[in-house]
Amino acid sequence: MFVNCIFCHADLGRNEAIEHFPVGRRIAFDGAKGRLWVICKSCARWNLTPLEERWEAIEECERFFRDSRLRVSTDNIGLARIREGTELVRVGEPQRPEMAAWRYGEQFARRRRKYHLLVGGGVIAFAGLQWGTAGLGGGIMGYSWGWRLLKAGYVRATAIRVPRRLGQGTWVVTNTIAKKSRLYVDTATDVVTLSIKPRHAQPQRYAGADALTHASKLFPKVNLSGASRDAVASATAVLERAARRGEPNLAATLLRTHRTAFSQDAGLGKAPHELRLALEMSLHEDAERAALEGELTDLEDRWREAEEIASISDNLVLPASVEAALARFRKRG
Repeated sequence: MFVNCIFCHADLGRNEAIEHFPVGRRIAFDGAKGRLWVICKSCARWNLTPLEERWEAIEECERFFRDSRLRVSTDNIGLARIREGTELVRVGEPQRPEMAAWRYGEQFARRRRKYHLLVGGGVIAFAGLQWGTAGLGGGIMGYSWGWRLLKAGYVRATAIRVPRRLGQGTWVVTNTIAKKSRLYVDTATDVVTLSIKPRHAQPQRYAGADALTHASKLFPKVNLSGASRDAVASATAVLERAARRGEPNLAATLLRTHRTAFSQDAGLGKAPHELRLALEMSLHEDAERAALEGELTDLEDRWREAEEIASISDNLVLPASVEAALARFRKRG
C-alpha cells in the first residue's frame, strides 16, 4: 500500500477509520465515477489511488459520511469529519469552477502562505546578517555578503530531478532554472516541447508525453508564490474556456491558444500569472485522465517512485548549511 505523496513525497499519514484504506487523514471520493483520492496534508494536492480495494473503501467512506454529524455540504461537494479526526470530501457532480476551488484553491493558498513566511523570514534574516557583518567590513559589505548568501540558497534549492535524455542519471533543476524553462508547441511539428537548460550543460528538450510529465513536476516551483482566491478563479475561467474547445488534452490546448506567452523564446516565469496557474491545473487533470485511461499503470509507477525518493525532501527552504549560518548570526544579534 502506498504511503507517500506522488507530488511532494511527504508521508500521507494513516487513519484507523477506513478499514479498506487506512492511508491518509483527508480522503476525497466520488462514488459515481469510482474515484478515490488522498489529499496530502503537506502540499494539499489530490493523489488519485490506483488500488484495487478502492470500491470497498468508497462504500465505507459513503457510509461514514452519511452517518457523520460534523459535516458541511453544497449541492455537489461535502466535507465531513469522522472519528479520530479523519476528514472526508464527498464529490457529487460539481461544475469545473466549484471543483477547481476545492482541488486547487487550498494548495495554492497554502503555497502562498508558505512563500510569504519564507520571504518574511528571509528579510528578517537578511537584516540580521547585515547587522551582524557590519563590524567585519561596514554596512555595504554586510549587505552585499548577506544578499549573496540568501540568493545562493534560493538559486541552488533543488526543484525537481529529470532524467537525462541520453544515458543514465538525472539533471538537477533548481527553482531558478524551472522559471527559465520553456514549454511550448513546436510550430514545425505541432508537438508539445519542454526545454530545460541545466547548469553547465546544453539545453535538454523533451517532447510529447515526456514533456508534459516533467512539466507537471516543474510547475509547482514555477508557481512558487501560490495564488489568492481571486487569482484561482481567474485561472479557472481560463481553463474553462480551453475546455469548451472539446480537445482531449487541456494543456496542449492552452499552449496553442496562448502561443505568445508560451513560446520557445519565453521563460515560464514570465507568463501571466493566471495562465501559469491554469496550465498547472490542466497538467494535473490531463495526467489524472491519462492514468485512468491507462488503467492507472502510470500512476502506480509514480507512487512507487515517490516511495523510493520519499527520503529526499523537495523543500522550498534554504539549504541546511545556509540555515545554520543564519542561525549563528541571529544568535549573535
